[in-house]
Order: sequence, then C-alpha cells, then structure tokens
Amino acid sequence: MSRTIFLIAGPSGSGKTSLTQALVQRTKGLTKGITVTTRVPRSGEISGKDYHFVTPSQFVEMEQAGEFLETDFAYNEWYGVPRSTLDAAGDVALILTFSGALSLKRLIPHAMTLFIIPTCAETAATRVADRHSPNEQARMANYETEVAAARYFDHVILNLDFDQALEQLESVVDSRRQARIARPHSLEPFHHSI
Repeated sequence: MSRTIFLIAGPSGSGKTSLTQALVQRTKGLTKGITVTTRVPRSGEISGKDYHFVTPSQFVEMEQAGEFLETDFAYNEWYGVPRSTLDAAGDVALILTFSGALSLKRLIPHAMTLFIIPTCAETAATRVADRHSPNEQARMANYETEVAAARYFDHVILNLDFDQALEQLESVVDSRRQARIARPHSLEPFHHSI
C-alpha cells in the first residue's frame, strides 16, 4: 500500500506545530513524525512526543552513525529527521524548517510540501515572544526569506484563522489521499534505500 509523507514548514510563529497536531488528531491513519533537535524544550514539551531533544554532541554522534535522512541548522540549533521516523505505518506528517522540507522533498519526490504563513511578521513575532524562546531574535531574523520560500512548496496555507487554516490543511491532505486511491501506482511508497 502506498502512502504520503507530508512535509510541513513555515516561519517561526506561523502556527505549523499547532495546526499539524490538530490535523493528526482529526485524521485517521496520519501520524506525526518525531524529529530531533538540539534546542531546549519549551514549557510543556516532552521528549519523544514533541521532538527528541538531544545535546549537540549526541546529535553529532547520530549524524556520524548515519541515523538521519536530513539535517538542518536553523535558529542557532540543529534539527534532523531520523530514518526511523518513516518506519510508521500509514501517512506521516513532519514539521520541518523550510530548507529541511525542500531538501527532504528532493530525497522523497512523492512527498507533499505544505507551507504555513501567519497573517504578518508582527503576529509571528508575538507568538515567538509568548513562547519565551532563548533564540527569539534568530527565529525572526530570516522571516522574510522564509516566507519567500513558500513559492517552492506544493501548497500554501494562510493562517489568518486557526479553524479555517486547519480546514484548508485537511482538504489538501484529503485530496492527496483521494488521488492516491484513484492512482495507487503513481505515488510509490518511500523505501529506505536512501
């Protein structure tokens, strides 16, 4: 059976994590892939549920052992997608940096890329500030560059209203799943040959 990998990105404060979590809760057969990061957990985040939180030296060891499909240095922290993340049955949603999503799309051409854009930079900055992130300035420094990258994604969701953005996201995912059912051999499953 074929499946789809959904690569979800957007600038900090776009709402991509909240939208993806809500999408996974509402979509049967869709799981959230857990990626790895060297950043400090935010309040309420749990290692193994939100991310696998590791030290920089642990990250380097994992990278040297060939455990990652893709890695990216963003916001002064390392992020990586473990090969094992895609072992789950069914469709998988991955929350990534924009460059990580585009890099992974080259490795998994049948993956679908989705980009979440907040209403404006001020909204994103407020959301980032509300998290009390230690690297707040780094997160907002490349906002315009990240938003400009949206043109390289398969779909762009404007997060003006959370519920409407979630409905759009669900619609895109449902459409892709329906297309896969209609043409099962056109979307080949990912194999760990990479």
